[in-house]
Amino acid sequence: MPSPAVARQLQALAKAGLKWGRSAAQQGWSAAVEFGAATKEAAADQWHKAQRAGKEAVAGMAASGAEKGAQWATANPERFDELRQKLDKRDRFSSSQVCQGCAPDNSPRHPDPRDGHYMGHDCPKTQPGRPTRGVRPDCAGAGGAHKPFPQVTFTNGINNTPQQVCDTLHALANSRCAEVVAIYNATYADPSLKPPERRWDDYQDAAKEGAEGAARAARMARVTGSPKVIAAAAAVGGVAGATPEVALQEASRLGAVQDVMDCADTIVGSGQDAAAKRLAGDIVKALSGPSPGMAIYAHSQGGLNTAEGIAQAKGEMVAIAEGRLLASGVEEVEAARRAQTMVEKQLGALKVHTFGTLERDLPDGPVYHRFTNELDPIPKVIRAAQKGLKPEAAFTDPSNSPPVERFSSAPSWSPIAAHGMVEAYLPNLDQKHPKGRCC
Repeated sequence: MPSPAVARQLQALAKAGLKWGRSAAQQGWSAAVEFGAATKEAAADQWHKAQRAGKEAVAGMAASGAEKGAQWATANPERFDELRQKLDKRDRFSSSQVCQGCAPDNSPRHPDPRDGHYMGHDCPKTQPGRPTRGVRPDCAGAGGAHKPFPQVTFTNGINNTPQQVCDTLHALANSRCAEVVAIYNATYADPSLKPPERRWDDYQDAAKEGAEGAARAARMARVTGSPKVIAAAAAVGGVAGATPEVALQEASRLGAVQDVMDCADTIVGSGQDAAAKRLAGDIVKALSGPSPGMAIYAHSQGGLNTAEGIAQAKGEMVAIAEGRLLASGVEEVEAARRAQTMVEKQLGALKVHTFGTLERDLPDGPVYHRFTNELDPIPKVIRAAQKGLKPEAAFTDPSNSPPVERFSSAPSWSPIAAHGMVEAYLPNLDQKHPKGRCC
């Protein structure tokens, strides 16, 4: 048996060893936890990257396909006229269903009497006269009810219900810390056009073909493991599963085809949109007052309508200015030149923000802030249609405006989300041009 002194030394050594072992075990456990967390984080990061790559691949393919489709449809005038005759149903609409004063008697009639109406704080209700109050930021109801906010006019794109536009107004008011009024661009949904008789069977067949395409994608996934290849295969399967005739019929019944025809008319300069006419009147009024100025936010077809509205307002303002100059004795040619210059200077007080729409062939004068998601199919379709339907136009950037702000965003697996004002464009705007707290 060891002496007491040796026993104490052995006990001290045992305690030290136990302490060291416990510390080593704790360090080992901590290292294992950290390694596991890092591994989990790396796996999650790879998964998010794969998801993002897949969404971008699907959106990019959809955008490219839409652009090629628009090129094909508009490259041949006879083909485009044949497609228009087959699909365009605007001539079926009753002349009694029209926004009074918004279109000449011989133009196509809109089936929705709310077309060209305003929306304000009580949206989704619409009204023919401009509302006294627009949609304000959410915080304005708590202590900010009487705070003045910048005034913004918004006009929407195709196939939007009043509720969807109302949701956008609230998102836009919170994003830009502004009071927003909308000019509603109604879609051509026509309840008198019944669904195709074989619609359900055709869609079942389409779903079956789409499922087979998805199965092919899964098999490719096992072979390649590439997110882009998987997404591409899935997209191919989805396209293979589509039934074009049924899709076109449904798009015509729901109004999308008629909206597209409206866009084509606007591109070639023959548009008669109620929203454009309403906007033109507001522009003339806003720029003719004691404190000239106006801010417009336009999405999709709303951008085309805005360009049309500005052109109409510009023509009216030039005619008024030229008449005054002629009355004062200025020679005719000089009066026309000076009137054009004067009005373009006046239009400089008009600030236009466009999202997912045309980028060029815009009337000179206003300052345009243009935002384009490179994965959004609509700007590509508009660009292709401009080249096909209006090849004589010089698609130059508008003067006195910054370059187009481009970004890439695929918010979801649906390629349409890349075109969404709330899904894609406002988040980018908030990131690149944050406003901070509104109240």
